[in-house]
Amino acid sequence: MSKGLTGRVALVTGASAGIGRGIAAGLAAAGASVLAVARRGELLDTLVSGLPTGDGRKHATIVADLAVSSDVDRVISVADGRGADILINNAGSSVPAPVGTGESVWDETFAIQFHTPRRITEALSPEMRRRRYGRVIMLGGTLEPTATPNASTAAKAALAVWAKAFSNAVAADGVTVNTIIPGRVTSEQMVTRLYPDPGERARFAADHIPVGHFGEPSDVAALTAFLADPAAGYLTGAVIPVDGGMRRHAF
Repeated sequence: MSKGLTGRVALVTGASAGIGRGIAAGLAAAGASVLAVARRGELLDTLVSGLPTGDGRKHATIVADLAVSSDVDRVISVADGRGADILINNAGSSVPAPVGTGESVWDETFAIQFHTPRRITEALSPEMRRRRYGRVIMLGGTLEPTATPNASTAAKAALAVWAKAFSNAVAADGVTVNTIIPGRVTSEQMVTRLYPDPGERARFAADHIPVGHFGEPSDVAALTAFLADPAAGYLTGAVIPVDGGMRRHAF
């Protein structure tokens, strides 16, 4: 892989497993130093121990709960001190919220999946703008109606709309802001919570995914590494699905 990110520092939230872990590995392979954030420190340790080094790369872990304000402050402080110029807002998982779901579920979901990424982005962007280089990438969720209400879907939709507006405000200073919408990607959440039966996954893919199979974290990581690269400087404010064609609308 090209090492176009050599000398860059990337903060990746939700990096302990699944898509976040794949993105962290992809950015490190492209030359970046990775600051990996998640609650499960032991998984972060195994991630960082396996990342490539050399070319000045210095990886680190930050064990934090992004629903806790003081932990968010600490993540911002560490990332700002390291001069992070790539931010991957990935933390969060699907949170079904049928009618009657308590307010605490909505509050916590929006805290982690809207307010925290917005807050980290706003905190790190002044230095990105000063250096005239920054890449912010949101990991979003489906923007199409779902069968039942989902708090995560609502929070991610809000984040995508906010990210588009924010991208306009910082574009002239060399900072791009884009949103990736993963489809069905093989991850801990997919295989343990949502589709534990391999037969069910195969049937879903055959019925709903034109390419015929679930994706892998590396599929999302490849696009993320490109969006983080200097070569992607004219691509901002976009919402890009990586879903094997599952999205139904044309525009």
